[in-house]
Order: sequence, then structure tokens, then C-alpha cells
Amino acid sequence: MNDHPLQLALQRSARALSTVTDLLEIAKGRKSPGGRSDARQASLYRAVVTASMGVVEEATEALIVEALRSQGISSTGMTLLESTIAKLMQTPNSGEISKLMTSFLGFDPKSCLKVRLRTSAPAFREPKSFGAQTSRQLWTIYNQERTWSGPDAAQVLDRFVKIRHSFAHQDSSVVLFTKPEVDLIRNHLSTRRAAPGPEVDMVEKLNATCAVRVLSPVQRPQDPVRDWRLHETHAVNALLTTAGVVTSLADGLATFLDSTAGVSRSAFNPLCLDIETGGWVKLAGQTLATSPCGVSWRLVPYLPGSRT
Repeated sequence: MNDHPLQLALQRSARALSTVTDLLEIAKGRKSPGGRSDARQASLYRAVVTASMGVVEEATEALIVEALRSQGISSTGMTLLESTIAKLMQTPNSGEISKLMTSFLGFDPKSCLKVRLRTSAPAFREPKSFGAQTSRQLWTIYNQERTWSGPDAAQVLDRFVKIRHSFAHQDSSVVLFTKPEVDLIRNHLSTRRAAPGPEVDMVEKLNATCAVRVLSPVQRPQDPVRDWRLHETHAVNALLTTAGVVTSLADGLATFLDSTAGVSRSAFNPLCLDIETGGWVKLAGQTLATSPCGVSWRLVPYLPGSRT
């Protein structure tokens, strides 16, 4: 059988992902034998997040283009559409992805999104004086795995996009949070551990993307977050988020084309995303280094010198 039309978009995504795996390998190679990182390691983790969100942006463009091409649009029309889509796709958050796919294809992918990441249970620990205030961290050991789907997966993606945005604009940490989240941190999470239910869910999603320290007491309009940082786990999670979002977008879109455009999935080879192996696989663990949806990940050897 022939490859599915969307496989071309996944191949383009795989090439873009090689930058992410390179950065993770460089970061891993710089660590001391004892496993500790120096101050510059954080810059590499930031680069991983930036490159990962760039892959989401490129993959979204490619999936829309190939979905349109599969419906028989002329080459002249496709040239114009490709240029237009590239200009419109500037911020790869879930809202922009949804708006673009809905506008061009009539397909809203939000419910299809799926990611599986490592995270930490909520904490309220390591109190340290910070002037007249006390600083505490909201994370502990990163020994949990969580799968998030639909709007929850969209929140994870959107936080990584906000983290990327913060690098470019050097804004305060509040830029990472919605107003309700800022209020929750200021009024509750700066004073106690997250309560079971929505608070725990929010902090687990937060801990999967960055490590946050809060301040207390704080009054409006003071930033209730002392600072946030990226650990190695967050860098790996950025790759896992990207691969999960890309494959779940492709999975949902392929099913949509099957039912609305006559592009039958059963008539083509199964869709898959090639991802180079490397240190990230060991860091993630076998249960995370696999696709969370119906489009598989095919782990291929990490051989930068053999790329064409």
C-alpha cells in the first residue's frame, strides 16, 4: 500500500524534531559525571522548549497543507494556500491551531489532543526567607506519569508556548498563567499545599512544564510567583508534548478526512512519526517513549551524521 497523504507532514515534522533531540543530547553530554548541571544548562533546556514549539508550528502548517492537497486542490492553488497558512500560523497554541484547522478544513482538533508526561505531586516545601516573605516550591520528586487529553492536553501545550514566549519578551512570571490561575496561586497555593481535586490537577499540569516557587504573603497586584525554572524533566516533557500533539493532530485529522473527504485510512499504510532515540528515551522511560494515540512513534537510531 501507499503512504497516507498526511505521512508527508509527519516526515517534515520528524526532520524538525532532530533539532530537539540534538539539543537534548548536547545537554546530556555537558552534565558532570555526578549528574549535576551548571548554570548554563538552563539555557539549553530553554532552547529545547523553543525548538519543540517550533516543531508544533511547522507540523500544524504541514498537516493542513497535506490535508488540503489530498482533496485535489490544484498546484497553483496549493502554492497560494501554503504561503497564506505560513503567514497565519505564528503562535502554535491550541487556540490558534484550532482556528487555523477549522478555517481551512472545517476540523476542530482540540478534543483529539493527547500527551503523556512525567510530573510531580503538588508540594509546599523548602521554606526560605525572601525579605519579609517566605518562598516555597510547588514540586517534589518527578516520579509520576500522567496522560492528559482534550482541553487538559491543550493547557499543557499552551503553557509550553507561554514559556517560549516569555524567553523572547523577558516578562514577569505571571505571563505563564491565566488570571484565574494567578488568583489561585496568590490566594491559596502561596499559603498551603494544593487541595485534592482541581487544585491538584492544575499543579500537576504546571509541574509537568516548569518548576515554580511561590511567595507569601502577597497582595494585589504583586506577582505571587518568586521564580520558575526548567529541569531536565521539563526539557524531555517538551519533546514528549510536541510528539504527542503532532501525532494526535495527525490521528484526529486522518479520521476526519476518512469520514468527510473519502481519504480512507484503511487504503494506506499506517501513519507514524519517526523520532531519533538518544538519552531522552532513558530519561523518559519506556512507558513515556511511546505514542499516546493511534499514530505510532517509530524510534530510529540517533545518527546525526547520516541525515540527508
